[in-house]
Order: sequence, then structure tokens, then C-alpha cells
Amino acid sequence: MDFFRQVKIEGVGKTAFPDDKYVLLLREIGGEARKLPVMLNEKEANLVMLPYTSKGHAPELAMHYVVKNLIWKIDGKFSRAEVFRVEKGEFLTRVFVKHANDEVYLHMHISNAIALAIIENGPIYVLDAILNSEHMHDLGNGQYSLPASSVGLDMLEEALKDAIKKEKYELASQLRDEIRKRKETNK
Repeated sequence: MDFFRQVKIEGVGKTAFPDDKYVLLLREIGGEARKLPVMLNEKEANLVMLPYTSKGHAPELAMHYVVKNLIWKIDGKFSRAEVFRVEKGEFLTRVFVKHANDEVYLHMHISNAIALAIIENGPIYVLDAILNSEHMHDLGNGQYSLPASSVGLDMLEEALKDAIKKEKYELASQLRDEIRKRKETNK
């Protein structure tokens, strides 16, 4: 039986490296208060922030608004968003909708699922096993480590170049191995 933990959005911010990425930080409610970093590009970060900034004037074609309208049209109710698996550095997410006596789910990109949960004022859950394996570790002095599986292949390749440039060969070796593993599973 899968066990899910409720999380809340702690914030969205730009990363220092690489500078074209953003991190959405989800923090466990209660429990150990583990923090799950979700790497996003600028477009995805803007989607997550849209419900906070648009004051109800969001583009009608944003996927989470399309789904919200669909839920309304079928007289359904948003139930929750769940992060249920990690594959190739991507968090797989689904949203649950109650309709009549049934509950159905739709797979959505995490940025759209989170944005939908925000506009519907609904809960967000993460599989406990994901929180265990993917949460950030506090290194002290305001620094945290990110698990390699929580970042995309492009970011890993940039980090590898940076590690080689800075002569951090042990880190470069670990990054190279993770990149090789992902490329082999994509074949």
C-alpha cells in the first residue's frame, strides 16, 4: 500500500546554477518537514506562479485552466494532486477529480498539477518513498544538496562541465555515471 504525505509550497526561486532554471520547493506538512526540490524551466515556474500573480486574469489556454473549466463543465470537484513516481529525473504527477460517485485521475505535468491545486485550493501529496529518496539534505551554512535524480539531463551535463572546469573530479565521475545511466535507460 502506497503512503502519501501532504506537502505545501514553500516557494519558487531562481537557481544559482544553472542560471536558467528555477526550483519549486515543496515542504512536508508535519512529520519530518522534508523538502522536495522540483526543477523547472522559466515557463514552468511562471505557470506555477500564475495563480498568485494573475488575479483571475490568467490565459484561458493554460492547461490547468482548461482542466479547471472541464471539471466545472462536468460538475466535478478537484480532489488532490499526487506526485507518485520519479522517472528519468521527472516527477510524474496526477490530479484526482470527483464526479458523482466516482473519482478519476488525469496525468499532468507537475507545474500544471501544482497550479491547478493552487487555483482549486486543494491539497498536494507526495509518495513517502519519493520524499525519502529525493528530499534535500541540509549541508549547513544555508547550503543544501539535491539528489541527482531530481534534476534533468541537461542540468547534469552542465554540472559535469562545471565540475571538470573546477577540477572536482570525484563529483565529475559521479555526474558522468548518472548521465550514462540515464542515457542507457533512454535507449
